[in-house]
Parts: sequence; C-alpha cells; structure tokens
Amino acid sequence: MSETRTQRPARLRATSGQSVQHRLPRFQVWFAERLYDGAPRWFNGTWQEHVRRVDGDREGTLDREPGVQARWREAHNRLLFYGQVSGRQSRDTTDYLLTCVNPSCSARTHGRITAENRDMVNLLAPREKWGALKALAQGRPQDLPESCPTCGQGVYLLPAVPIRDKWIYVLKEEGGSLHHYCEVFARAPVEGPEGVQFGGMVYTQMAEGRYVSEGAQPFEGYLNLLPDPTQHPWHFFLSPVRLGPEALRLLLASPDHDRRLASAREGALPEGIDWATPAGLQPWATTVKRSFARAPRGRVEIIPLVDPFAWAAQLVDFDYLPILAAQQKLVRDADEQAKAFVAATLQQAIGRRMVSEDPPAWEEDSWDVADDTLPVPSGAEGSNIAEAWTRRYRAALEYLGEETNRAGLRLVMLLRYSLAHRIVEQACQEGGDRLLSLGLVHWAHVLRDLLGCQEGQRFIAWLTGDGGDADDPLRPAARIPIRNVREGEGIRGPTEAARRVGDGILLTISTTLAPGTIARSRHPARDMGAQLGNINIPTQSLGTSDLLAARDLALDVSAGLIEHYQSILPEGPNYRLAHRRAGLNTWSERLTLYGHVSQLEKALTLLIALKDYHKEGRTYETGYDRFARMRDYVETPIKVADFLARNTREVLKARMNPAQRDLVERLSQEGRRIVGALSTDEYELLVASRSVRAYQFLGTGARVLAGPVGLVLGGVEMVSQSMQTIDAWEASDPGAAVGHGIQAVAGVLVIAVAAAECAALLTGAAVASWAGPVGWIAAGFMLLGSVVLAVWSKNDLELFARHCFLGPAYGEGDWDDQTGKSWMAGQPWPALRYASGRRESPERWQRQRLALLRLIAGFKTYIGPSTYSGGIVYPTYQEGGLAFEVKVDVMPQGQTSPRESYRAVVWPRAREYAWLGPAPGSGSYVSFSPARGDAVTSFTVQAEPRRLGVRLVDYELRVRLIIDPEHGLYLPASGAFVTNSTVRPGIYSIQDSTSVD
Repeated sequence: MSETRTQRPARLRATSGQSVQHRLPRFQVWFAERLYDGAPRWFNGTWQEHVRRVDGDREGTLDREPGVQARWREAHNRLLFYGQVSGRQSRDTTDYLLTCVNPSCSARTHGRITAENRDMVNLLAPREKWGALKALAQGRPQDLPESCPTCGQGVYLLPAVPIRDKWIYVLKEEGGSLHHYCEVFARAPVEGPEGVQFGGMVYTQMAEGRYVSEGAQPFEGYLNLLPDPTQHPWHFFLSPVRLGPEALRLLLASPDHDRRLASAREGALPEGIDWATPAGLQPWATTVKRSFARAPRGRVEIIPLVDPFAWAAQLVDFDYLPILAAQQKLVRDADEQAKAFVAATLQQAIGRRMVSEDPPAWEEDSWDVADDTLPVPSGAEGSNIAEAWTRRYRAALEYLGEETNRAGLRLVMLLRYSLAHRIVEQACQEGGDRLLSLGLVHWAHVLRDLLGCQEGQRFIAWLTGDGGDADDPLRPAARIPIRNVREGEGIRGPTEAARRVGDGILLTISTTLAPGTIARSRHPARDMGAQLGNINIPTQSLGTSDLLAARDLALDVSAGLIEHYQSILPEGPNYRLAHRRAGLNTWSERLTLYGHVSQLEKALTLLIALKDYHKEGRTYETGYDRFARMRDYVETPIKVADFLARNTREVLKARMNPAQRDLVERLSQEGRRIVGALSTDEYELLVASRSVRAYQFLGTGARVLAGPVGLVLGGVEMVSQSMQTIDAWEASDPGAAVGHGIQAVAGVLVIAVAAAECAALLTGAAVASWAGPVGWIAAGFMLLGSVVLAVWSKNDLELFARHCFLGPAYGEGDWDDQTGKSWMAGQPWPALRYASGRRESPERWQRQRLALLRLIAGFKTYIGPSTYSGGIVYPTYQEGGLAFEVKVDVMPQGQTSPRESYRAVVWPRAREYAWLGPAPGSGSYVSFSPARGDAVTSFTVQAEPRRLGVRLVDYELRVRLIIDPEHGLYLPASGAFVTNSTVRPGIYSIQDSTSVD
C-alpha cells in the first residue's frame, strides 16, 4: 500500500540524549507505534513435518501437492510481515525498539534499531533476533535471549514504526484515578535540511468533555512532562481517530474496566490455549503505563504505543487470513482431493469389513488389494500405504484446523475483550460520517472471513445475541455491527454516512452476522428483511421458495474509503501482498462479500431454508440428546448437500430466463405427468436441474464460497448448531459450545474429503471432471465408510490399485497396449500418470479419480421373463443428483420395424423420473425397489407401445449414467449405452457397464 502514498517518512535513527540536548534540556518522551507481535506459529517449525518428504518415500507418494505446500509456506513466512519478499529473495526491513521488560527499571530508555545501525547491535544477529521476537509472540518473556544490564530482566525486541497522522492521549495517575493531561496529533516525521522534522499539535485545554484548539502548541516529536515526570505514574494511549467525549470518558475509566475484563478474558480462554501477548502490553492493557524513577537532563524515553484498529487489521491479514487460506487450499485443491478419494477408497477396501451380522463376522482385505500397493515408507505410520496416506492427510488437516482456530481466537479475544479497541470504535460512532465510515470499513475487514473458524462462529453467535449488562461498554448492542448496521443507527435513511459507505460494506457486515441472526430468530425471513431495510436494502424474495431476486444492485467499495482505511495502517507490512497470497487481488475484494444484492438474497434464502430444515424435533431432554439429535440432522456438509439437492429446481429459478422458468414450472406442477416432446435445450436443462451441478449457478453467481471461505459453509454450521452453541455460551459453558460445533474440516478424513467435494462443486472452481454429480458421488461414497463392490471384478480393483499412484506399477506399461477396461475410457495404464512418453500429466490425479469413480458407479441391466417393454437397472451407487438416461425401443416380435422409441431420465435417490419426448402408453411406469426408506437397489422401466397394435413385442433397453453431460462425462466412458435386448439369443440377459467398450 505504500506505493499509493505521495510522501514516505524517513526512518528515525537511534535516539540518544546527547543528540537533542542542545535543544531540549528537560526530560523528553518520544513515541513510536508498535506493530503486531506476530503469529506464534511463525517461530515454530513443527509445521514443516507436514510438507517435508517422509523418510523412505523416494517417489513422494505421501507428499502434499505443490500449490498446497506453497500456501503452507506463505502462512508460516514471517518475512511477509517483517520484511520484503520478492521471489526467492527476502530480507528483514523492520525497525525495532529495545526495552527492558521491567517497567520500573531505572535504565528503561528504549533504543531504536534501524536498517542503518542494526549491525552494531548484538541482539540483531538472526538467532537472537528471532528468539526475542518468538518470546514476544508467544508471550514468554522468560525465554528472551538477552538481559538488561541494570536489573537483570529480559530485553524485548519490539517491531515499531514512526507514528503517522494519529492521536496520542497522555494521562496522569493521581489517587488511583486517571486525569487528562494532553492530546497530541502526531504527523509523520520527515527528513528535512536540519534532520528529522515533526509536525502536529499539542492540545491541553478541554471544554464540554473534549479537547479544544485554544492554547494549542506545535508538536515537535516529543513531550516534556511538567512539572516533574517522577511525581506521578503516566498513561499513554494511541488512536487512529480523535476521541470524542464518550470515548474520553471510557479512557479515564480504563483501569476499572481492564481489571474486570482481565478475569473475563482469562475465563473465556479454552483449556490448553496459551495466550500469546504479554499481559502488560497492548491491546489488553488499554494504556501504556510508565513510572519514571528519575529524570536527568537530556534523558529520552521512547514510549511504544499500539493502535488497536491497526493491530487487529495486521492480525487478520498476516496471522488469520494466511493460515485460513492454507486450510482452505488443502480441502479445496482438486488434485489433493482426487488423491484423497483414491487413497481413502483403497484404505477401506483393504480394511476390515463386516461380512455377516448374525453372527457377526469380519474379513480383512477381502479383495486382495494390499499386495498390489506399495510398502509403507519407514517414516510413515499405517498398516498399508493407503492408510499411511490418509493418516498423513488427516494430521495435516488437524494441524491447520487447530492453527486456524487459534489465529481466529486471537482476533476474537481482541474484538470482544479489548477496551482499547472499543474506545476507538466509540470515537468512530460519535465522530461524524467520516469516522463512522472508517469504523464500518474496519468491521467489514475483520469480520470478512471470521465464519471460517469455530471461534469466529462462537463470536458471531455472541455478537448477535441480546444479552449483556447495560453498563458494559463492550456489550453487543453497543458495537458497530449491531448498533449501526443491524439497527441502522447513524446510517438509516438518506444520510451522508449511508451515501458515503454505500451498500457493499454494510452488506458484508450483515451477511457475516446473518447466520447467527437466522438461527436465533423465530421469523428469520421477516427479521432479516427488516434488518436489511434498516440499511436501505429492500428485499422481495427473502425466504420464499421461488427466489425471484428483487433487483440486481451492484455493490462496491469506494476508493476513498479504502484509501482512508489504508492511511491508518502502519507502513512496513505489505498488505497487498498478503491479500494476493491468500487469493484476494484487491482491497475492494477483501472488503466485500457479494457483488450484487440478488446474490445475497439467494444465499440468505438458502440459510433460512436450512433453519426450517432444522426446526423439526428440537425437543431435547438432556444436553447429550440435543447434540446427538442435531448430528442426526446435519453432521457434515454432505447431509446439507442432500437437503440442497432436494430443492434444486427452486434455486435454479433465480437464474433462468422466462422460457427456462416455464419448463421448471411445468416440472414442478405436472412432474411425471408431462406429456409431449421436449426440445434438446429443455432436455439438457432438465438434466442439469436435477443434478447437483446446478448449484454452480448459485456458487458462481452468488459466490457462496467467495474468497478462501464464505458465508454458506460457515453459515450452515452456524444455522445448524448455533442454537445449541448460543445456549451453551450463555450458560457460561464454552466447552459445551465447542462440543456442539461440527468438526467438518479437522479430525475425520472422510468428513474432510466430503467438505472438500462440497466446496469444489459450489464454487465451480474445480476442473471439469470434478464438477457435476461426480463430486457428490465421491463425497457421499467417502461418507459411507464402506465400499460397495458387489459388481466389481476383483481383478479390476487389483489392477487399478497396482497402476494408481499408490501402486508399484504406477506409470508402467506400453502406450500401445489397451487395458480392455471400459472404466479406463480406452486409455492405456501409463495415461494414469503421463501425458506422453515420461512427462507427467497435470491431469493425472483427475484421471485416476475418474477411473476409480467409474468403477464405483458401475451398474447392471437385466431383461428376462419378468420384464416387458423395458427392463431392470441395478445401480451400484445413487448419491446426490445421480441420473440415468434410459431409452426403450419397442417393435413387433421378430421384426425390426415399425419401431417406437421412448426415453426417460431417472433419479434413483429421489425416486423420481420424467419421460422425455413422446410419452409411452398408459400402462408405462418407472418403479423403485424399495419404494421408500432405504437406498434404491433397483428400478424397473416399462414403456408400452402406443401404436404398434400387437401384443407380442421385442424390445431393447439402453442405459447410461449421466456424470456431467456438459463435459461429455458418462458411464460407460465412451458415452455409449449399455444395451440389452430380447432380440439377442437367450431369455435372460444381463449386461454390465464395466464390459462396454
């Protein structure tokens, strides 16, 4: 962001009393702004075990994908914050302050270390420097590598920059109370002809509770505390905005509030979580307190201060956002998830399997797959290579889940328990339109991705609550997201604040809060509509089933607001680079969640529908019953996906043109009674509308998962669990609140892979073979915890295991030899690894995944005496929006003409079908077995002729599985149909999808 500034202040060189004694003979106080302490993980190398190669794994079978590894490294690269990073070149460019940890030390003068003088300071040797910063970030002053020569206690190394255009408040302590001393507006120091030049003003007089201009004096970079700095303890506070009367009153009351907040903060910390900020430093201590033991002539005391808004922004951009992006990259990377699908499938095939319930009996590796896989490397754990892969993947997920939650906790604790942050927020609320705009932008910034971690979801549940003492300045009702956005105070109507801020910032805050609001409300559509109305956003469709968007109002953030917000952030850290590395290109993208109001309405309607979905059966006797019952409803995103799949037609309407909407209305009203021909376009729409791939309309348009994480995945968890989370939180039971959360991205591999499938499909960000019902088949399959192999040839599974990336023959074979397996789509074995010759294909993981998926989704067809004008289809798998295209040709027995042709599309999971084109005779039907309840094991198609006029007929049944018609993905892989016919010899005829070329 520094490139947008016209004037860059010069670095302050090391300060000593002698350098200023000729001008300022008295005791002097200088100021600097501290940067964020840093993420504790930056100084801990344990993360590397998840990305380095496992001992004995020469081929890198257990390695993470390069893109995933890159995100890991970025999330743990401290030089993204402390220095400059360009390609492989990086260097520390930060200025530091040296200070004794003992506030009463007589030699506590700070020394400033800059790039020009750092070579003269022993502590700036790399080992000692990073050791000192690690002790600061982890809140462990006992680990500081250097000691103060005067008192023997440790010496902090504080990253700091000159204060630029901010307000400093000086207070003196008398009789246990704070009293105002002066207000300083400090401009950025610049290098002038006579050295460093300062600007600004010092205000000492007050009227009506605020500082006034009468008697103001120029500020020259220092203060002389009169008459004697040793008479009283002094307190200092830094703000990016000028404090109004109410904010100044809060500042005076900070000692009492700090004591109360300290106990509340400690009580809210989850067990086993070490807080990373030394307690005596900002932002937990509202003010920086100093007691000066002596004040010799020429002495300089540098006071490092923290801007709580800038501190929170740095925490978000350099601590929380990078680790969240790394987590999301792992669970959404198409190649990583393709490997996960293959590994988990083979692990389950090799693992123990129940073969009898009465009496119970199990078999292990009943398909003899283990011998066709690689041995486990010496540095890995697992009984087979597939289990070793999944264990390593699960360990990576658990680490990222924990670290993301810890980073979220650091942010949440600041937002909820820091009075310093609240004081600046209060100043924004009482400082007019310009300052309120700044506060709104700040809250949009810090809330933007907070639903991506469990601690963030708990915070949203608290923030949207109604509790809190009226005398508590940090209660939810007083905060900007509730008071000014949800309630519309200060921005309701055609105010200057509303015009200045626009819709983008307000809607980002509103949509972040929406899951908590929806979960609490008895009438979520009405209440959300009213809240949006408070910020001048009218809605028509919220909560309705047809999702007719009210308008397509574009949302944006003005450049002026962004520049104003950037101006409060200290120089040094590269915010633009941090955003870019996390997948966001611009500040505007960082500060907005949706591009159009219509997209917002779709997402909110989805969450409101989910709220209704969870209303059933909410009568619980015990906490355990409550938790177990909710897990029955929604344990993972896949069960939510099942809910979404049953409502696809309604969601599609929001994006359809009138002709398309008419078709869906016909389907909705007439269903299987539709008579007449459908055009090719209508047929394709019908297929799409009944597949989960249709949710790409929602995902691509509404940005359901915008950026690294978005509203719906976090919102689904909030809506499904927040009623319990809120109850537990309000009952002061944070352990229970954590227990009620859904562990979708950490812990259990199959759930994590399922979540990744959801993310890939909803965003439309995956490659073609990852889209469509393919993902839902895989996701549901992973969730089952067992493998349905009834129609698989044991040899096929062994062959796949041997030639996939977990097998000893990976990439081996002749390019001219055909496998003879339909699920290989006519490709030879080397195609599972190579593009040509021995050049590895970038599509190799998707090819392996799709080949295995075709095995899983195999089916059989049957024609025999029990069938007439059709046949029976036995699907192996029918998750999500899986659809079969069925064609039936009927002709007089023994003749090839005349012939009547009928076709249907069948959705076994939904037990629904529709005739496409000319409808068959009145006795025609599609029936499912079983008719309800358990998963369909077969379905029968009968298409009686209408005009043949004969009773004895021959018929031909042709079936194929629709995987993704847009990209030509079917089973059989060639797109051909599995054909079964009474014309062929034999009264019984069974055809298998794996046998079709």
